[in-house]
Amino acid sequence: MPNTAAANGPEAKNGDQIADIVVTAQKRVQNLQDVPVSIQVLDTRKLDQLQIRDFRDYVKYLPSVATSGSNPGSNATVVVRGIATDGGNYVQGSLPTVGIYLDEQPITTINGAADLHVYDLARVEVLSGPQGTLFGASSEAGTIRLITNRPDFTKLSGGYDLELNHYTVKGAIGGKAEGFINVPFNNSVALRVVGFYDHAGGYIRNLPSSRIYYTSQITVNNSRYAGANNNPVDTYGGRAQLAIKLSDDWMVTPSFVEQVRDRFGNFNSFPARGAGQLVTQRFGSDYSHDEFHQAGLTITGKVADLDLTYAGTYYDRHAHGDVDYADYAYFYDTMGSGFGAGFKDNAGRIIDPTQTFSPTTRSQKLSQEVRLATPTDWRIHGILGAFYQRQKEFFDYDYHINNLATSLSVTGHPGTYYLDIGNRIDRDYAVFSQADVDVTRQLTVTGGVRYYKYNNTLTDFNGTKGSEAGCIGPATIKGEPCTSLGVVRPDGSIGPVQVKDDGFTYRGNVTFKINRDHLLYATVSDGFRPGGANSRSTVNPGASITYGAEKLTNFELGSKNTFMNGRATANLTLFWEKWNGIQLAVETFSALTGTGGIYTTQNAGRARSRGAEFDFSVRPITGMTITSASTYTDARLLQDYFDGFSVVAPKGERLPFTSPFKSNIIGRYEFPFGSYRAHVQAAETYQSKAWNNFETSNRNFYGQRDAYATTDLAAGLEWNRMTFELYATNLLDARAITNKFNGCGVGTCRPDQYVIYNQPRLIGLRFGQRF
Repeated sequence: MPNTAAANGPEAKNGDQIADIVVTAQKRVQNLQDVPVSIQVLDTRKLDQLQIRDFRDYVKYLPSVATSGSNPGSNATVVVRGIATDGGNYVQGSLPTVGIYLDEQPITTINGAADLHVYDLARVEVLSGPQGTLFGASSEAGTIRLITNRPDFTKLSGGYDLELNHYTVKGAIGGKAEGFINVPFNNSVALRVVGFYDHAGGYIRNLPSSRIYYTSQITVNNSRYAGANNNPVDTYGGRAQLAIKLSDDWMVTPSFVEQVRDRFGNFNSFPARGAGQLVTQRFGSDYSHDEFHQAGLTITGKVADLDLTYAGTYYDRHAHGDVDYADYAYFYDTMGSGFGAGFKDNAGRIIDPTQTFSPTTRSQKLSQEVRLATPTDWRIHGILGAFYQRQKEFFDYDYHINNLATSLSVTGHPGTYYLDIGNRIDRDYAVFSQADVDVTRQLTVTGGVRYYKYNNTLTDFNGTKGSEAGCIGPATIKGEPCTSLGVVRPDGSIGPVQVKDDGFTYRGNVTFKINRDHLLYATVSDGFRPGGANSRSTVNPGASITYGAEKLTNFELGSKNTFMNGRATANLTLFWEKWNGIQLAVETFSALTGTGGIYTTQNAGRARSRGAEFDFSVRPITGMTITSASTYTDARLLQDYFDGFSVVAPKGERLPFTSPFKSNIIGRYEFPFGSYRAHVQAAETYQSKAWNNFETSNRNFYGQRDAYATTDLAAGLEWNRMTFELYATNLLDARAITNKFNGCGVGTCRPDQYVIYNQPRLIGLRFGQRF
């Protein structure tokens, strides 16, 4: 439900004008229409009006953003303007190309950003294109910023929202309870606290199934796991911010965030098996527990005429769970290779080879930034800052088989057939500066530079019982436990692999204000993604054990315009981006296991992305607002990608995940209804076809994801600071494929494929109150 007006930024001067939207995209407060950057914004009211609760919901309304995610909270690849690669979502892979921030703190990690529950947010900002000067590594393609509502010193306020919802297509009932309170203790201390619990009912049915393993003729069934509504999700947690005014110029704001997400079941469907849509066949446990907390401290103040900002944060995320891995064992055994005969118990009897994949990950990030900013009314004004970050990833990927013999288990891990365990530490250092020169009252020239340095280390063991690679000690003894972790280096020695480098990123911009309502700008900017290490060089002889940094250069022309005396806005951006040294991870054959599933990352050459972004808002009559946003993206390889053995993807091929065209249009009408204030709203989203993979072999198998559109409706009444609303998302129950993948390589699991569909129709009732 709508938050208080104070949380929404400035109101329109007139009820028929488009309200101003305040953003902090350039690390200072500005009106959206005055910022010479392509920005898409969902403010407090839009987030509430569109029933946005998580990452999947807000990406739906951000045309320049795409994702390859499958399950809520999973380690989705986030894509802006087509710039991203997918390495199987594994810790040894590349850093993200899109940075995600919660207020001043980065929450992007190699495991993906935490999927923050959306409530009491001031806005979601998406900065398209490289943001390498002000935001650094992993903001190569763009930056997503989640801005919370801050403590208010002026008044006691609060609110709560209750919701009951139901997936009407063979789904379950869900609901949520959310609330916030703002307490000003005095003129110098204020506290804002948010709490929430969200239960999303399931809608996937796990069909009762059985199968016979080819080699052993052992029959298994899934009676323990079969049933309806197989994929419920519970999310709960809260946030707290304490604002302390030390003086008129100095403020200290400590903050804390805690969130837990428990996901049961799986979102995969198996139409290739004839099971149908929103129907699956799983033979093992599917469960995920994902929790994170973040402690932050922001200090703002004055040093002479300069504004000083310090932002420090500690972020800790822990996730564990089980994933049914039965299909992997079944299809490898079906090949007739005798795969299943290799799994025996301690008595030497052949056992059920069904595997469970149990991943455990922990991400820890410490980041600190300090910057000085000059007053914006100086003719030459700008920002000077320094940044440090250390992020550590621990991962334990355990592939377990019940009753597996001790002699076949990885030493020290009973029942584990295959183990991938290790640590990765990424250290980033930077100093940056950006300056604006007001040449005239209409013309401003901007220049920015960032010096960066990174130092990344990977230690990793992966293998089966008897694997020598990865064990470090005075002597490597086959079959003995690993005393520590390592990577096989090119010279055959074993130990940590370190990758370090430094360099510069730049930004240049020219802004011309025709008048107060019209602005033109041109930008040249670049961003980068640090290099890293592969887990072992012996797995893929054609690959290097390390890969270098990649860089993206962006050329952009834009225009921001206000019309009809403030009743309409229209913004257009044209972009052309050059992507060099692409870090691409490809699944290849493992000399160790004789199977696929091993990824190595290489610098794969060049690509480009070009297109246009357009958005408009208009209030044609009192009470009615129409908004729309669209992006056209043409992203393609500029040369053949050769993985060391063959051409994996040819020159001219479209980059995956991103639809060439994605758009939305939202119409809302608010009007008096007796003593109440009523509203009706309709929202339509559309995106065209998209590929899901780089490799030609995978594209030939999977094909493209079809184009689709969804329709959302809402209607409600407001009175005495209370609101009641009825809504429907995906009203027409459009069934769209958002992801396709396999349980193993397409050469082995070719008869099969997993399909992720969008959420079916959801009907909900909401009640909220403000005080």
